[in-house]
Amino acid sequence: MLPPTIFQLTTTAIFAASLCFVGCGSDSTDASPSDTMNGGGGESAPVAAINILGDYADESGTHGITDTSWEQGYAGNSLPALYEFVKVSNEEKFAIAKNGVDNEYSAGLFSRFDWTWHDDGLYYCQSAYDAADIGAAEAVGRADDSKPAESGCGGAFPWTRLSPAGQLPFQGEYTDAATGLHGIDGHIWTQTYGESTGRFTFTQVVITDDSTGHVISRNDDDNEFSAGLWSRMDWRVQDGGYWYCQTVYDAATASAAAEPARADESDIENTGCGGEFPWSLLTQVEGD
Repeated sequence: MLPPTIFQLTTTAIFAASLCFVGCGSDSTDASPSDTMNGGGGESAPVAAINILGDYADESGTHGITDTSWEQGYAGNSLPALYEFVKVSNEEKFAIAKNGVDNEYSAGLFSRFDWTWHDDGLYYCQSAYDAADIGAAEAVGRADDSKPAESGCGGAFPWTRLSPAGQLPFQGEYTDAATGLHGIDGHIWTQTYGESTGRFTFTQVVITDDSTGHVISRNDDDNEFSAGLWSRMDWRVQDGGYWYCQTVYDAATASAAAEPARADESDIENTGCGGEFPWSLLTQVEGD
């Protein structure tokens, strides 16, 4: 039996879509800002979990993004800079955060972070860093994301590309038994079957040990199936080859993609992926 492909998942995806009009495709996770942090006397509203949580690096430093904060570490800073989320909109792809009181710059003020998905990965811009309050940070407005690798952040500066701290040990061009073509680098996994190409941008690359791990990724907005949702690829090494299973392909959030159990790997050549399918063996394209 051939490994599951995006075509084998089509019938299941269509059927699932007919059953879940609410939640399955929703990425509307806006939350109201805290009145107390803005100087008011109301109760704090819950802050949505940010969808780009994970550990990253850029050309100059490191980023640790959790459900509650964004921490940035740069050479020369005595302490990492901490930004605690007070409002997150995954739908509009921005977050408002209060700067840590021990930050070297603009301590105790407010920042705005915008992010965007591009052809070569995930980018962010700290559009505001010294706003007096939540309203002022939000009023700065979204940075221009039309050419994030070139400009748009702070007017003339490029956005910053976030590279997952973990890096897959298998990168390059591969084929599988279902005649699929896979292009894998440190940011994106591209799958092509016939005339259909799906792109999956990494947010978390987890290396469990030398032979196993998984990747959490966002499905590209232009994917034919489950566009804008979230996937998880489980992978392992067996007999010197790299095998993978796209265990989740239509999760509403990154956290939801991480929740299901790992695919059964007791007999990966025959079964275990999606219950009845074998895992897919990646064969490197000659000369790559």
